[in-house]
Amino acid sequence: MTLNNLSFPSCTLAYFNFRGLLLCFFLIIVGTSISKAQHQLGVRWDPPQKTEVALQELEQFNDIGISILEVSPPLPSAVWTKIDSLQLTVYGQLNVRYPLTYTFSSTDSVSIQQFQQKISALISQPSVKSIGLFSYGAIHRQSFQAAIAPFINQIKNVADVDIYGILSPDQALPSHELPVDFMIRELVVSSKNLDKLSVSPHPLIKGYHYIPSASLQDYLLPFKKVIEATPKSTEMPTILVKDDWLLSMLKSFPQSKSTFQSLTQKKDIVFPLPNRSIPAPKSSSSVVILLLIIWLSVGLHYRASPIYRKSLFRYFTGHQFFVNDVAKRHFRTPTPAIILLFQNACALIIGTYISVKTLTNPSGLSAFFHHLPGAATLGTSALGLGFWISIISLAIAVISILWLSLTGKQLSSPSQLATLYSWPLHINLLLITLAVVFFTSGSGTFIIISCTVCAILLQISCFIITALDVVTFNRSRRLLYLSSTIVIYVGLILTGLIWVISNNYLKDVLSLTVSL
Repeated sequence: MTLNNLSFPSCTLAYFNFRGLLLCFFLIIVGTSISKAQHQLGVRWDPPQKTEVALQELEQFNDIGISILEVSPPLPSAVWTKIDSLQLTVYGQLNVRYPLTYTFSSTDSVSIQQFQQKISALISQPSVKSIGLFSYGAIHRQSFQAAIAPFINQIKNVADVDIYGILSPDQALPSHELPVDFMIRELVVSSKNLDKLSVSPHPLIKGYHYIPSASLQDYLLPFKKVIEATPKSTEMPTILVKDDWLLSMLKSFPQSKSTFQSLTQKKDIVFPLPNRSIPAPKSSSSVVILLLIIWLSVGLHYRASPIYRKSLFRYFTGHQFFVNDVAKRHFRTPTPAIILLFQNACALIIGTYISVKTLTNPSGLSAFFHHLPGAATLGTSALGLGFWISIISLAIAVISILWLSLTGKQLSSPSQLATLYSWPLHINLLLITLAVVFFTSGSGTFIIISCTVCAILLQISCFIITALDVVTFNRSRRLLYLSSTIVIYVGLILTGLIWVISNNYLKDVLSLTVSL
């Protein structure tokens, strides 16, 4: 039988037609549901000081269909009345940022009173349906969960509200159950992650804070990417935008009003995007430039100083001969040692910077400086911490050289001791260079941290290495010299290490910094 001779019963043809109609109907339904809005749009509102302006902004929000406001008390009674009349849902924020277990378990009476006043101001308003207990908390610790449980119970005993917390962009949810009702995750969108933006769904996460980077503040495309990336569900996740961003979009692009309305009114989502190109991500080359400057200074020093050129490798290939040359004052100037100490300090700036960048993010750094404000004296960035490490490095070097000069007899000249102390630091330049190579390639986290830690440990060990070199010239008083230098030095280091290990507050701060 040929293909042309095949025939089908009429009932079979009717069956296929029926299936085709069902399939078309199904595709139409699915296509419509995909094209419809599946989000709620909310505003993180910082009310203006003038009540009249605040009321006008509320009208604007209501006009585009905003249904949720995230605010912090106190608010004027006229504003609350307007919110109630517009039937807006309020998420009340208590503004407890970067809390540790200590924050809730050891709260003083003044803090408790302020905390309770904010809660009372929120639960007295019928429009408040959820209360944000904390932002960027130490949720990975069960002790933290135990500390917040009494506060959650206290709120729920007097009001029928949900309790939520805010997650940083990279903060992981713990495997164990949290005592809150839901979480909101921040979504920081930049030129670097715009094209690969992805959001993993989680049953506890019910909303997202949209936070465009400074270079993307005036663009609507990143917001479209967030809408596409956030998980779609029957519960419609809430996208919360900042009030100033929303108002600036409405002012700069009046056509964006239809976009926001389509999100809030379950219409077909329309994104009339302006024909503007997104700024390309900026790659920071400052680390590489600083490293090149360090190596350029090494090359210039090597070329300009014959004694440095002659002795550079002698320390490592003929160590005792190098020490003897120093003892015989072949090095009559401390200039090579001073240059090397500053080169090492700059290298440690780089090592600290790339290590902090590798281990944490802006949220983690903010938590660190929030709990240790004294560390922010030189800036609230990874570079500021690098400056601190470099200053400490130079201070340790100066103290070590003076200490050794006061206890030594044969080798007591600061110039001689500075040369012996600084020469091992050449290794640090190689270690930090290796770390920068892996940092710029975007891989090798373990190697980056290991190289930086080894560089710091080598700096600490320089005192011991120098003391062992000097002790060969103090044979008659060797035991006394070792006791007054290495023994005391190691004792101080161990004391500091024990203090750090036993300091639970510092450990909690560092743990929160890394977890965010």
